[in-house]
Amino acid sequence: MKYALRRVDDIEYENLIAAAKIQPQIEQSPLWDKFDLAVGGRQPYGRFVFESLGEDRRQVLAVISLTKFKGRGFTYLWAKKGPLWAHKPSPGLEYAFLKTLQAYIAKRDKNITFVRLHLEHPRDDVFELLQTLTYDRTVKVDLRPSEDEILAQMKKRGRRCIRAGEKQPDLEVVERTGLSREEFDEIFKVLEETAQRDGFRLLDDEVYWQMLQSLGPEHARLFVTECDGEPLSWNLMLVYANQAEAYYGASSAHGRSRNATELLEWRIMQKLKAEGVESYDFMGVESDRAPQLSGVTTYKTKFAREITEVPGAWDFPIFPTRYAMLVSAMNTKRTLVEVKATALERLRSLSLKKRKNEVEEA
Repeated sequence: MKYALRRVDDIEYENLIAAAKIQPQIEQSPLWDKFDLAVGGRQPYGRFVFESLGEDRRQVLAVISLTKFKGRGFTYLWAKKGPLWAHKPSPGLEYAFLKTLQAYIAKRDKNITFVRLHLEHPRDDVFELLQTLTYDRTVKVDLRPSEDEILAQMKKRGRRCIRAGEKQPDLEVVERTGLSREEFDEIFKVLEETAQRDGFRLLDDEVYWQMLQSLGPEHARLFVTECDGEPLSWNLMLVYANQAEAYYGASSAHGRSRNATELLEWRIMQKLKAEGVESYDFMGVESDRAPQLSGVTTYKTKFAREITEVPGAWDFPIFPTRYAMLVSAMNTKRTLVEVKATALERLRSLSLKKRKNEVEEA
């Protein structure tokens, strides 16, 4: 069987997705280009169709949208949530796609070191991500059943927390999509508190703001639990093709103590369900590849009894030798940083010990 990768424009790309009945993803849509351009440091690279070539016709197997990123001294492509397959690929078909993609890019763009993309069947020639976190398990809530049925499929502690939130009349969940920058800055403080408490690194606040602005109120929506006007928790939801993703979320200590976050999730589900949205994705839980997500797993699994397996992201070298040199250089840099940090810590310890001895001698 012969295969080909072909560049297409936005109109043909979306027509191919519809004709092949491929499930769209907002990160793989032309709409996502607006966000990439607004954030900076990245550039839309192109959209492509992967086809099998028969004697008399082409068959669409997958589509992929790629964004170019520039690191320090290297350039790579990122197909977030892509490729999108018409049918789940076999290991052999996915391998054929990778080799076709590699040959296409290597011939046309010598500056690309690797492609980051999601794979159903990881192989020995793909590698863990160099600089960021991926996930291969998530929690999804099916919003198509009745509200009673949705609640019934949750764990008891999930229903209990929702009921506890509902019993507090001063808690109100409101949609704040379309808020001003000043209002956003006030709400953003809750995320800063969340990051400090849970120990994760925040993106620049402009990234979150530009997601709301560039994707627009139809697709990027902000819901907030408030108490007398005070924001206690919020979710930035992405809604596209009848799917919702809880992309970013935050909660204050006050909100957590009052089940404001669980109430928030449930009210969002109710509203989106009424609008025809069919699924609610909590965006990642703990696995062997993502142990860092252990802290959020207990919370997210309140809302569903089953964990959903999803394709994780991997780095696929376009030029393997150059990629190996990049990995070696980055590992050396990390080692030097760790050695420096250890040395500084030892110096601090010795300094404190010296001061203590001086005080005791005095």
